[in-house]
Amino acid sequence: DAVTAARGPDAETMAAAAEMSDEDRAAMIEGMVEGLAERLAEEPGDAAGWQRLARAYDVLGRPEDATRAMIGRADAMPGDAGAQLAALEAVVVNRLEDGFAGDAGRLLERIASLAPDRPETLYVRGHFAKLSGDVDTARALWQALLDRLPDDAPIAGQLRDAIDAL
Repeated sequence: DAVTAARGPDAETMAAAAEMSDEDRAAMIEGMVEGLAERLAEEPGDAAGWQRLARAYDVLGRPEDATRAMIGRADAMPGDAGAQLAALEAVVVNRLEDGFAGDAGRLLERIASLAPDRPETLYVRGHFAKLSGDVDTARALWQALLDRLPDDAPIAGQLRDAIDAL
């Protein structure tokens, strides 16, 4: 129900779940997750709800749905640079750039405005510039990031290689 979807299961529900078969327990969990998703479709401004939904989808092994929930969280918090970056990271880590190109573009615009000089922003903007074929922009963004890093930073070598490969 809506209360369970908003707050999670109560002790009684958890105790009942312990007595269920694996199939029944999985069905109950799926039902709770879907209930939360339905509630968020009606109340998209609930950033904490989107975060819970993303975690639930992660646990269920549904990375595309988890990414969609992270984007929902970012949309609920358009002025929060961390939320925008977390959603973009989910897109990149799950290799869903093609399926979420429109969402990524919106998130990239926000992060470029909110935190243009943040190292994570430089990296992810460079990543998407490269994917779109804009190697000059990718090179400039990644070089700006590389210039800020200590020479022995763990990512410095990988970044140099990525720049050289452009």
